[in-house]
Amino acid sequence: MIKALILGFLSFFLFLVGHIIVFNVKPAIEERFVVIKNYFLIFTVFYVVMYLIVRENIIVLIPADPSVTSQAAINISRAINFMTGYLLYVFLWMGYCQFYFFIVRTISGRMLIEIDNGPGARLTKDELKARYSPEEVFHKRLNHMLGSACIIEKDGIYQNTRKGHYIGNISRFIKEFLKLEPGG
Repeated sequence: MIKALILGFLSFFLFLVGHIIVFNVKPAIEERFVVIKNYFLIFTVFYVVMYLIVRENIIVLIPADPSVTSQAAINISRAINFMTGYLLYVFLWMGYCQFYFFIVRTISGRMLIEIDNGPGARLTKDELKARYSPEEVFHKRLNHMLGSACIIEKDGIYQNTRKGHYIGNISRFIKEFLKLEPGG
């Protein structure tokens, strides 16, 4: 079990280091989440290969005794061990994606930064709108939904795709379940 946990943490750590390096070396990347997904897949392969290469008896708390434990139980234990480490990696990645999108998409955070960058760390409402246009935010979000195939546009009219319909229904359910405001 320890082997899988160490490899899961290592895979996530290397993903994070790679992500930070690439985004600092090439800051003008357009499709940033595509890069994040590709790095996730690269380090998924890394996890699998390393799991197969690293001998399990090197880092194991209690080795299975083949004279007492059936081979089927040992194989099931190995499969559970593999999945535990991989799920650790996946959940760390998903948590990081939540953090990443919170930082990238949060309007409040961007407004706070703009106010701090203003003369004397102060801005009027109009100055803030000039620096952070609500219209620009709207168009970015709309283009993102078009690019991710959640909506289509025909003759200036937008319509949900099947993917957009499902995501919208899930969002509606969660908002209603958590009693969130309808807006944002």
